[in-house]
Amino acid sequence: MRLIADRGAFIQFCALLSGALLFFFIDWAMKVYHYPRIFLFLALILLWVAVVRELNSTAIAMPSRMCRIIRWTHAMTIEFLAFSFFIWMRLASAFRKDNRQILRKPRPILMVHGYLNSGFVWDFHKKYLSQQGFGPIYTIDLKPHFQSIHEHALKVQQKARQIAQETACSDLILIGHSMGGLVSYYYAANLAPGLSVSQIITIGSPLQGTHVAKIGLGQCARDMEIGSKLLQDLHQSIDQCKGVKFYNIAAYPDELIVPCTSAIFKSDPQNQLYLEDIGHAAMLMSKRVAKQLGVWLETA
Repeated sequence: MRLIADRGAFIQFCALLSGALLFFFIDWAMKVYHYPRIFLFLALILLWVAVVRELNSTAIAMPSRMCRIIRWTHAMTIEFLAFSFFIWMRLASAFRKDNRQILRKPRPILMVHGYLNSGFVWDFHKKYLSQQGFGPIYTIDLKPHFQSIHEHALKVQQKARQIAQETACSDLILIGHSMGGLVSYYYAANLAPGLSVSQIITIGSPLQGTHVAKIGLGQCARDMEIGSKLLQDLHQSIDQCKGVKFYNIAAYPDELIVPCTSAIFKSDPQNQLYLEDIGHAAMLMSKRVAKQLGVWLETA
């Protein structure tokens, strides 16, 4: 164990030393060649990401406390990149065309976004699953943002009816991120016709509430508070969802789902996935999450 700890410390030292040397080299090059300082800023971001990812890959060889610190740092770094990506995608979504195609043997999937988001956040997973032959895949925009979980679920109900008419298939799969997973549970338990929902997959959803909801705005935030009346009623009514298979993905650390174990509810242990080195938003662009979605959709 001593050897492993020494090896981990040595790798960490080499990564940090290499990063420092590269920083001074870039700074020297900027002064000599008079490049705009933005290039130095971008280079530092790339350098930071590279060092953090390298440390994360060797964190298991380090002492447990250091390992947790590195995992958290890696998660928050990827989280920052994910939020930046979603801001860009929100701007680009205004010019995007919908090229959805209906498959010959449809198994429709509806992806439900989270708090203060829109359907565009599903672009990564939607593209991956479409390439694997799943679909047709639909998204939905839950607006106005601050309505209750019940009102959001009514919009899912309208969308589900539309999908059933377009595909002539009443068997619907729901995939929800964050608040969208809770909306999916609520729809299946209270609004969906019998046997019309076969699977619900949630990604970082406050199925048992989150302390962070206390600082949120709108009735949906009140519904997501731990111990809320909606959650109490939902936990009682969810048992009525006959024939529905539940799958949960949780992240630690998850800065918005506190405690992170709240993202697990009513799923069998083999239908659960815990991720230790990415955060809340980063799960929407994680290849590991996308692959797991494919596995669960294939085996159901």
